[in-house]
Amino acid sequence: MIDENRVKELLQRSGLNYNLSTEDFDKSFADLGIDSLDLFNFLAEVEISLGKSISDTDIEDSYTLNKLMKNINKWDFFSASCFCISEKGISK
Repeated sequence: MIDENRVKELLQRSGLNYNLSTEDFDKSFADLGIDSLDLFNFLAEVEISLGKSISDTDIEDSYTLNKLMKNINKWDFFSASCFCISEKGISK
């Protein structure tokens, strides 16, 4: 499961240093000042963290951080076995 703390960590890793409150997770990305490039970088960090690509159709209705977390958790990435390729090699 991905939670608010994990999202905050991934935002920081993508270069977005926001001090978000719980209420901020219901605001649109635009209302938070996250533009399309920022969102792209953040989603890239999410993909790296999950070890799985997220298609455009998977994120179409993820217009807030809460909606994105709900969708990611619904996609059930974490119960499936996957192999991730990184600079350290292949891992399960």
